[in-house]
Amino acid sequence: MTIFILYGLVALLAALQLWLWLVSRQTLREGERAVADREEVVEFLMRFVNSIGANSDPRAWMREIAGSVASAVNAASVRIYLLDSDSVLRLAAQSGSLPMLPDHVDLKISKSTRLLQQIDHDRVDLGDGVVGEVALTGENYLAGGIDMRSHSGSNDGRATPIESVMAVPMSINEQRIGVICAVNKRDRNASFTTENLFLLSTLSSHVAIGGVLVQVYEEMGEQQRILQELLLAREIQKSLLPATAPASDNFAIYALNNAAQEVSGDYYDFIEVDDDHLLVVIADASGKGIPTCMITAMCRSFLRSNVARYKDDLESFLRDLNQTLFDDTADDGKFITLAMCLIDKRDDTVEYARAGHTGLLIRRSERDILVISPDGPALGLLPNEFGVEFDTFVFSWLPGTSLLMYTDGISETLNEAGEEFGFDRLCASWKSASDDPETAARQLLEAVAEHADSYPQTDDRTLVIMSK
Repeated sequence: MTIFILYGLVALLAALQLWLWLVSRQTLREGERAVADREEVVEFLMRFVNSIGANSDPRAWMREIAGSVASAVNAASVRIYLLDSDSVLRLAAQSGSLPMLPDHVDLKISKSTRLLQQIDHDRVDLGDGVVGEVALTGENYLAGGIDMRSHSGSNDGRATPIESVMAVPMSINEQRIGVICAVNKRDRNASFTTENLFLLSTLSSHVAIGGVLVQVYEEMGEQQRILQELLLAREIQKSLLPATAPASDNFAIYALNNAAQEVSGDYYDFIEVDDDHLLVVIADASGKGIPTCMITAMCRSFLRSNVARYKDDLESFLRDLNQTLFDDTADDGKFITLAMCLIDKRDDTVEYARAGHTGLLIRRSERDILVISPDGPALGLLPNEFGVEFDTFVFSWLPGTSLLMYTDGISETLNEAGEEFGFDRLCASWKSASDDPETAARQLLEAVAEHADSYPQTDDRTLVIMSK
């Protein structure tokens, strides 16, 4: 299985995982149908995995993606357009057929027929019609309940070609890649909803990755493709990291990530749960390269989608995340260590939990250092039925106190003699570091680099510092 296949598959699984979570939140009456929908998607994914494993044609892979999107949003037809360098959208894949245009089209045509005329093209200029307008503006489009009447109000009894349509842009790092358009529900008596539109928008970023890789495969040789994929994955991984730390009058936060290779397995995030709570996360996925980047993306998706439900129960939060990652990565043997600080701005308390990660280093105003290491295994290694449990630790965040979260790429940095930077050197450097988080972060990394000297970096180095 090529890097291209693995990358695309994991990205799609991450997106559909979010959809399954959304389905699971339906009311009790809808629960049986939600379970049935979940089973259908899982069955489809198994077919998808088998077909991808035997298929090296990127165009065929894009058709599989179009089919998976159609299943996810229950669409009769899905069309994926890619934007080329000439600002023209070209049809890259399609699942299902578009409705037939009426045999006779009057000058005063219905909105439904006009939409179909706009969509039924393999080539669309930027800004032209619904698809071109979505690509140009970057705004989602949703229309449902379209009737069959012309503008003059006549009704000749013919069936309406389009009952419902939605289209969303595909982008990577704010660069427009193309458009996904879904036409008609499979049940023609229903229309697409805002929930369907949200799901399609969620899937769009992952489909965009596949679209870019298709273009890469068609334009470059084998070695160039591998390099391009790594560079693209690096940009995607960077996009997973927050651009800036949240601002606060009561504390300051700064984070740094230095990747050892093109793609880092380290990850950190700042998630505004609500006005009173901030979740700070740091993680380190096993392995290197694109598959490692993808498990961090799956972790990030789960955290951001579910954090509001778990802000009062971090133990359950980690247990559910563990089971989700185990279900998706057990066959690959992948896992991820993670630590999180839930900051309560109302009473200046912090709840700390970790899953196989390094401990939290607390530096008090007297410059002594405390190490907090609640129990908890790495995520994705074992199913919850094996007795997986996580502890948390709550403490008051007093003025003059600084917190350090880091990955083991910091403490395990080697020099030419094979000596690790180690925990003792880290504590000594942290003890004398600045009270300003940004300055302190750079001082710590300088100390690590000085220890390594000319010895090459073999692991990602990431740290998050919070000062009050």
